[in-house]
Amino acid sequence: MNSTASLATQQRLRFLNNGYLPIPVTSPDPKDPQCGKKPALTGWSEIIDLEPEEVHLWDKRYPHAKNTGILCGATVGLDIDIDDEAIVSKIEAVALRILGAEAPIRVGRAPRALIVCRTETPFKKKCSREFILPNGQTAKVEILGQGQQFVADGIHPITGQTYWWKGVSIADTPLSELPKIDEQKLETFLEQVDHVMRDSGLQERKPVLQIDGTGKRTAKHSSLTVDPELVQDALAFVPNVDADYDFWLRIGFALHSALGSDGFTLWDEWSRKSPKHDPNFTRKTWGNFKQTGGITVATLFFAARQNGWRKHQKTDTRPAIIVKNGELHETVDQAENALLISDIELFQRGGILVRPVYERNLVNPKETYETVTLLPVSEQWLHETLMRVATFQKVKGETGELITINCPSEVAKTYLARVGQWRLPILTAIVQSPTIRADGSILDRPGYDPFTGLYAAFNPSAFPKVTEFPNKADAIEVAREN
Repeated sequence: MNSTASLATQQRLRFLNNGYLPIPVTSPDPKDPQCGKKPALTGWSEIIDLEPEEVHLWDKRYPHAKNTGILCGATVGLDIDIDDEAIVSKIEAVALRILGAEAPIRVGRAPRALIVCRTETPFKKKCSREFILPNGQTAKVEILGQGQQFVADGIHPITGQTYWWKGVSIADTPLSELPKIDEQKLETFLEQVDHVMRDSGLQERKPVLQIDGTGKRTAKHSSLTVDPELVQDALAFVPNVDADYDFWLRIGFALHSALGSDGFTLWDEWSRKSPKHDPNFTRKTWGNFKQTGGITVATLFFAARQNGWRKHQKTDTRPAIIVKNGELHETVDQAENALLISDIELFQRGGILVRPVYERNLVNPKETYETVTLLPVSEQWLHETLMRVATFQKVKGETGELITINCPSEVAKTYLARVGQWRLPILTAIVQSPTIRADGSILDRPGYDPFTGLYAAFNPSAFPKVTEFPNKADAIEVAREN
């Protein structure tokens, strides 16, 4: 081995001589969270062979890539991505029992670990089910296969410490001496991983996310921040007479994720309702919670929902339209009804739908009058307006509950196409001043006049007051004044 080569090159050559395919990996950089695990080579996943001369060139070509990765394929990495020492130890024991022999174990961010083995038939990445630890973090095991790599030597970007090996490093272990694994053994291993997770009291992440989704809908909660009063209101519905340990932890973490340190008082008060309450243990456990876990405040909202809680809402006076498959015509009829009882100004004129739009005089801003223009109703405007005048809902298949949805686009399209069938008022013309109706009465109020179909667009104060039914004497008096 060339004594002038860098330590990284010397280690890479050791890996290469033992049958592995090393690649240069970027060194940690506080400005880039990807550095420390990101390969420096372009097309690294397609490498099938390496010569020592290429490895020597990496020092000059990639001077900021001192970490070293191992390309997977024939080499397999069982990556235990779990921050719980007891669970990691159990999974390590399961892996070594299935492999039938000791295997090198690399550690970068303890207690997480990666077990290295080999296969004669390379495969793509596999993964266990994802679970949630009591502190809210995700727990899973990934099987690193073709097209992937793991860092075998260098500095971990989070801990700032050197990667190390339990027992023998693969730099001292030929690939051919690693225990073998195949897809059948992998399936058995992943099944056993799931058993270990469940036996350790962990919940699968997918159902937890579904719970969170239901909780968010119940609380009408979609923002990053949450109202403390909303949290307190929901917590009042969650009983704690005989809650188990796991449920107790989840409520605690839900409060922590929503309110941070301010949530402890609520959790402590809620915990005291249980005969098993230990104030010292409660405070100690709270101190172990992290803000970036997988459990959110929606878990609390879901638990409250299970006990009858719903967020108090201001009364929605809009009519509710339940959208059903095969009943578009009825949905459109109900949408038109909502338009008719609303205060939206919408008319039919000459076979199209129109809406009046007021425009202030921009030429002379001192003038206070406004002009009115009739604009054709677009599909987009109608779609939005329908959601202003009605709430659209559908029945959720799994639960049978009604959920709010956007107005289906077909409703607006279909209504616009109902030329000749609209029940909206007909607009005949726009008038800019008071006008005499056919019966002799005076139209002197702005807005739509149902008797004539005229739309009065003027300010009444700008014109002299006229009696509702003027006579000849009124006309003579006005003539004298002018």
